[in-house]
Amino acid sequence: MDKYIALSRASGSLLQDIVNGGQSGMVENLLLRRFREISRVVPPKPDSGLSDERYVENEELKGGAVLVPEKGLVEDVVILDYKSLYPTIMMAHNLCYSTVVLADSPDQNDIITSPSGGRFVSPNVSPGVMPQVLKELLDQRTETKRLMKKASEEERRFLDAKQYALKILLNSFYGYSGYARARLYSLALANAVTSFGRENIIRTKKIIDDIGSVYVIEGRAVFKDELRLGAPTGKGFDLNVVYGDTDSVFVRLSPHNEPVSLEDAGLIGKKIAETVTSSLPQPMELVFEAFARRGIFLAKKRYALWIFEQMGEEWKDRIKVRGMETVRRDWCGLTSGTLKTCLELVLKEGKVDEAVEHVRSVVVRLQNLDLSQDPGILEELTLTRRYTKSTGSYKNKQPHIQLVEKMRERGGKVPTVGDRVPFVIIRGKGGKKNKTLFVDRAEDPEFVLENNISLDTEYYVNKQILPPVMRIFESFGVNKDRLCSSRAQSSLFSFAGECNKPQKQKSLFDF
Repeated sequence: MDKYIALSRASGSLLQDIVNGGQSGMVENLLLRRFREISRVVPPKPDSGLSDERYVENEELKGGAVLVPEKGLVEDVVILDYKSLYPTIMMAHNLCYSTVVLADSPDQNDIITSPSGGRFVSPNVSPGVMPQVLKELLDQRTETKRLMKKASEEERRFLDAKQYALKILLNSFYGYSGYARARLYSLALANAVTSFGRENIIRTKKIIDDIGSVYVIEGRAVFKDELRLGAPTGKGFDLNVVYGDTDSVFVRLSPHNEPVSLEDAGLIGKKIAETVTSSLPQPMELVFEAFARRGIFLAKKRYALWIFEQMGEEWKDRIKVRGMETVRRDWCGLTSGTLKTCLELVLKEGKVDEAVEHVRSVVVRLQNLDLSQDPGILEELTLTRRYTKSTGSYKNKQPHIQLVEKMRERGGKVPTVGDRVPFVIIRGKGGKKNKTLFVDRAEDPEFVLENNISLDTEYYVNKQILPPVMRIFESFGVNKDRLCSSRAQSSLFSFAGECNKPQKQKSLFDF
């Protein structure tokens, strides 16, 4: 509720509109008032037909740049982040609906051309309305975060809701510009924003690669070209960009001699950020966000990191996961728990062999499953899906919908539309003629326990546990057989050595 109230105040929208409506309504409320102040009118909302034409007649909206990651285990990574990237791009380049050049243009010296080809007048000719609104919101958020540092616990709660509401608003303007149902839809503007973003991340990588090396000398970071004549006397580190995603850059530090300390990482991260920021138009800014002692990159937007963040004079650590099964509802609790434990063992302790042993113990537990002896596992194996509409409205059969029908036939309490339906997968009949389809093998956990029904442990091992953990262990040369059978202990270094051996690639279908 604090967030909704803060959004209502920041955008000038009614509270019920915030709860029931989308972000476009909040953006339009801000822009309508501002356009009225300068005696400009805003077109009405387009009907559905016009919305479709807008998509068809124009080119496709292109997203941000995502660099291909260096897959596998990576150590000592500085994470740099662009502060409010898309809003500051709009402010820096005067990108606005009121500054788009559609036909005749003024002097070319007063034209800003985006990498995507969109043209906008410079602020010298006409300051954009939207950049001014964004500046006010950004200044308010900066001031609110400053006040949070001195506020009491009760005041901090309200201030935190306010800064979060301002963050949502700031990040809504780009999406609004590319939304075909918006009053002020402009694909030229939306593409200009992302094209500047793509150019920016590539330029940032080049700047860091050109720097090459950095040294920590007497409590400060120094680049190689800043050193005086003679051999450097401090700790040296080579820089290498291992990943980049829209507004974040991941830079590996390879030490020449001594290991990387948290203080070294902070000094180097801030030094790189300041250098890159000095080459950017205001108010764009690159900041040091965190340091990852270890990380695993599986693919674009899919990684796990053991990161350290600086909180005042202290460093606090946590596991940060993106695009993996610990943060998705498609998997049962045992999957998420197993993956989380494996990540902690690998990332925090470097113990790949213990992580493998943990997976083996989970597999053995499932293979020898006896619900009468281990009833607690039932909750860990429960999946849930939302029951969004009447059963007759689903075009295809789905496990949780089939279960709802079974529960209705049996009598008793039945989930209603809007509920999340919990279910487990039970063992079906074999044989080609009488084989039970997967969608018909969903069952109510309580019914399973009361009637001592056997679960399909093969499904849970091969479809729930192994696929997500294999995506991690393949980086260390661990295959399915090693997870399902006993094997001599190995060290992290032996796993790393096996990574370099050529191996046959496996897909999820092999499991």
